[in-house]
Amino acid sequence: MTSDTLVLLGLVGLGLGLIAIWLVVSRRNAVREAAPKPDAMKPLGREAERLASASSEAIEELVNQKLSGIPGLADTRVDFGTAADGSLEIWIGWERYASVDEIPDARIRDAVREAVSAYNR
Repeated sequence: MTSDTLVLLGLVGLGLGLIAIWLVVSRRNAVREAAPKPDAMKPLGREAERLASASSEAIEELVNQKLSGIPGLADTRVDFGTAADGSLEIWIGWERYASVDEIPDARIRDAVREAVSAYNR
């Protein structure tokens, strides 16, 4: 084999290797994009809403109505979402809580409890 043939074979091998890498990366990205997101969001203008059951969404609305009337909490937004395992997540800003008892602000905890009570009546 001549040196030109070896160079040509090297370039072909390099090209095939780069194509293989591109295929693997693009396939990985396609799988990642197609996978369902555990904290699926539905867009609401500049904000986003985490998806939860209809009853959780109704309670969330009650909580946010209650908070809008509390001085210092009028701009606080509570968002209920469904975790990957199906459990309820409570989001306040960027903080996630797995239960009402974990919420540090007693006024928000009380608003959630009152909303649940009102919904269950």
